[in-house]
Amino acid sequence: MNSDQARKRAEKSFKQEKPARDGRAAVTEYEVQAVATREKTARLKALRLAKEALAQNEHRPAQPTKRRSARRKQINRFVYRCPITGLTVEGQIADDFSPKEVETYTAVTCTACRQVHLVIPKTGKVLWLEDDWG
Repeated sequence: MNSDQARKRAEKSFKQEKPARDGRAAVTEYEVQAVATREKTARLKALRLAKEALAQNEHRPAQPTKRRSARRKQINRFVYRCPITGLTVEGQIADDFSPKEVETYTAVTCTACRQVHLVIPKTGKVLWLEDDWG
C-alpha cells in the first residue's frame, strides 16, 4: 500500500503541476505578444513621424483653383421700346432664350420708367394694354 499511496501522491502532484505549467506558458505567450505589439507600435510611430517631417519639409506648389466653367448663365441683351416713355431701352436677362421660344414673355424692369414690362426678348415686342394706363 505504501507504493500505492506514493503513486497516488505523484499523480496528484502531476495533476497540480500541469495547470501551473499551462498557466506559465499562457503568461509567457501573452508577454511575448505584448512585446511584439509594443515594437510594432514604435516602428509605425517612427515611420509616421518620418513621413510627417518629410511632408513638412517638402514645399508643395499651390494647387490651381478649379475653374467654374460649367454652365454659367450668360447675360443676354435685347432692345425694346418702353410703352410709357417711348424711349428705346436695352434690357438684359440672365437666361438663355432659344429661337424656338419666340412667344415667351419675360418680366423686365425698364430702366427708363422703372416699371415692369412683359417683353419677348427675341423680338423686343412688349405686351401693352392701353386700358391699363388710360
